[in-house]
Amino acid sequence: MLAGLLTITCGLALAAAPSKLAPAPSKLEPPVATWRATKEAVHDHFAGQPDWRPGDLITKSDVRAALAAVGKAGWRVPDAGDWEAAALDDEGLLARELDTTAGRRFMRKVATVPQGFDRLDRLAGLPDGAKLLKQLIRNPGGEDLIEYLAVEPQGRQLGRMLAQGKGQAKFNQATGRIYTAEQLVERLRSAWKQAHPAEPSQPRQTTGGGRSR
Repeated sequence: MLAGLLTITCGLALAAAPSKLAPAPSKLEPPVATWRATKEAVHDHFAGQPDWRPGDLITKSDVRAALAAVGKAGWRVPDAGDWEAAALDDEGLLARELDTTAGRRFMRKVATVPQGFDRLDRLAGLPDGAKLLKQLIRNPGGEDLIEYLAVEPQGRQLGRMLAQGKGQAKFNQATGRIYTAEQLVERLRSAWKQAHPAEPSQPRQTTGGGRSR
């Protein structure tokens, strides 16, 4: 009987005692999106790629992976499929030909030319584009033709002549594609500003009865 009384007493004491069980762990809060974190996410993604340098050509899979990194940083970019569509196909002509030792050397010279990749892309779209692209990569000074087409007045005149061919009406114009990580960041910056408009500035407070300026 004594044992029974002790059991009942202990049970009542435990029931009256405040619970010391640890609270359930709260769910991790998602990261807060900032432009700095977005930009760094893109940079860190590409910086981690083997043999990548600023200005290098990127493709659809690169854009897809970069946007995924941006999502982990806190911002889910709208219409991600449209962003991928603006990049080159991974197995397309330019991506294949520039993904070689000679191709990368040529690519990095073209990257220094304003709209160099746009002109190269236009050339690759010509009827003999594949053959011409291989010649430019293989022969020394091939990048000079791209600079000539993009910069020199005579080159732009040649571009207007090429524009008379089928499907080449916009030869001298930018293609609107995303060729580099830098271009991707610039487009993200524009999209960020649209998605996160700046708050209106607050009027400066006055002191001592004076008027704000």
